[in-house]
Amino acid sequence: MAGNEDLARLVNMVLLKQGGQLNIDQLQQDLTKNQGVQIANVQSLLIFLKKFPRNFVINTVGDGRKKVSDVRVISDIETCVEHCKKQGSCHSQNGECGRLHICKFFLLSGHCNFGPGCAFGHDFISRHNFNVFMSHMLDPGSIEAEYLRDLLCQNECRNATTMPDTCKFYNTSKTCSNKRCRSLHICRHFLEGTCKFGSDCRRNHSVEEPSFMDILEDYGFDVNRNPEVILEDLQNFYKNNTSTNIESSQPQPDDFSSDLDGEPPSAFPAVPVPWPRTKRSPPKTRTDEEKTEEGC
Repeated sequence: MAGNEDLARLVNMVLLKQGGQLNIDQLQQDLTKNQGVQIANVQSLLIFLKKFPRNFVINTVGDGRKKVSDVRVISDIETCVEHCKKQGSCHSQNGECGRLHICKFFLLSGHCNFGPGCAFGHDFISRHNFNVFMSHMLDPGSIEAEYLRDLLCQNECRNATTMPDTCKFYNTSKTCSNKRCRSLHICRHFLEGTCKFGSDCRRNHSVEEPSFMDILEDYGFDVNRNPEVILEDLQNFYKNNTSTNIESSQPQPDDFSSDLDGEPPSAFPAVPVPWPRTKRSPPKTRTDEEKTEEGC
């Protein structure tokens, strides 16, 4: 059997090319017949995959007398916040900081208004990014960028650096005056499942505004899906990541048309988004006057 990390990267490549998930028997067959890897049996492969809990999720269910296992690929790779500040303050090299030095909009959607001249970079296989991908058991030299995008756009693979944030001003004040704001104008507590004002909330509880969809598209969301499904994706993420932005932004009762009492319900557990996801449509092209990239 190949070296542990090399084999893990190979398994990731096979899974991503097959939509991100395979039955364990299909995976072993592909590795043995198509990739030339000698694996004694399915049980040996399962034992191996369990050594990489940050890369593979194994779901085993009973099927009569036989248990059936599916293997799904995941990743917790992040983009570097320091690199993506306007000043570009991360000076690590060769993957030292452990995070990608790349424009997150190009990473997630394949589109950036600034094109090849983007200050944050569009190179998946720069020495730094190559080493970061490899440390996460992903070989960008053998996995197409679109497959990597499909992986990183899964809800359970997103994190604070690859998820659109909610607007602090919109949630703590009565409005946001920045016409070019690229944060979501939506009630943060509605996304977290803790908004106690319900239909009386004066902040947005919908994702259907065109400007809202534009932001989601920048982050690699398939905006052609049913808005309710998109909203469910956002809620599933924020209910499990309540500290990604603002610590305390629950508006006061006098900000609303109705003064309601009662404690907000506790946050619900996140529900993983199943593989494979619907193929995203090609991103629309907008001019720099229509959208200004704030940085990653």
